[in-house]
Parts: sequence; structure tokens; C-alpha cells
Amino acid sequence: MSCGVEPSIALPLRPKKSDGRVGPLPGMTSSQENSRRVWVDGKFFRVGARKFHVKGVTYGPFAPQADGETFASPEQTRRDLEQIRDLSANLVRVYYVPPRWFLDLAAQFELKVLIDVPWPKHLCFLESYDVQQQAREAVRQAARQCKGHPAVFAYSVVNEIPAEIVRWSDSRKVARFIE
Repeated sequence: MSCGVEPSIALPLRPKKSDGRVGPLPGMTSSQENSRRVWVDGKFFRVGARKFHVKGVTYGPFAPQADGETFASPEQTRRDLEQIRDLSANLVRVYYVPPRWFLDLAAQFELKVLIDVPWPKHLCFLESYDVQQQAREAVRQAARQCKGHPAVFAYSVVNEIPAEIVRWSDSRKVARFIE
């Protein structure tokens, strides 16, 4: 690992080449290597052996459709993602857990997806066991729904908790809940 920092998650061991670059995982074809998910290598992100420099844009939020879907139609999304890729972006941040078709389209355009998991973080959640359980279940459901998809970059589970909530609830207790 570069920087001498060990990540807190288990990562595959990757051989170093003589020039210091990271080699492919043993037993992996080049197409498998190139389609791999993003992983952490010290202070860098990588996809396969290549460094992944995040160049992201936000996508949405959209008003819910008649069926409750919080994304544009698949046809519109295809056009949007094509345009996003043409702008040289490689990551799309979404504000809701996307349906599988969205992740599939993102993968077709070689885009990674940063998924914001919505839950009622605007409430005093530490005062309500039910809200805490709702938050945990939202994260679990997002992980189940998107499990193993190569387009997933990461999940954002606690974006923008209001400062008043953190002050009122005690920042240490909020941090403990998040962890």
C-alpha cells in the first residue's frame, strides 16, 4: 500500500511490477481485470490496474414518476449518460438508490455511480429507535439492491446531517451511530 496506510477494508493483494505499478490479480483475464469494480490502493482509487481519477457530476434528483420511480425514463437516462460520458466524466452521483437498469446503463457508458442512501437524517434520529432502525434498513436495502454491480463506486450514507441535529444530539454519539 502506498503512504504506509492500511485501509480498514480487506482488499485483494496485487503484485507490484518492477516499475512500481500494480499488476493484475493472478488468474484474471484482461477483460475481467478491466471490468472490475473500483478499489482502494492507499490514497488512490483503482479500476483493475489503472488509477481511477474521479471526475463526477450529479444526476437528479427528479420528481417521482407516476410509478414512484425517482429517475428519468430509461430512454432519457441513456441520452443523459451518453452526454455525461462525452463530457469526460466517469462518475455520477445520484440521490436515491437506483434501479438495476440505471446501473446497467451506467456500466454500458463506463460510468461509476455514487449512491446517496436517503433516510430521515433531518430528524433527531438518536432519540428514536424506530428512525435508527429505518436508517439501518435503508442502508441494508441499498446494499442488497445494488450488490455486486460493477457500476457501483460507493454508498453515501450520511450526507448533510443538519448541524443543529449534530449539536443537539452530541457529535460523538452521532459519529458512533454512523460508524
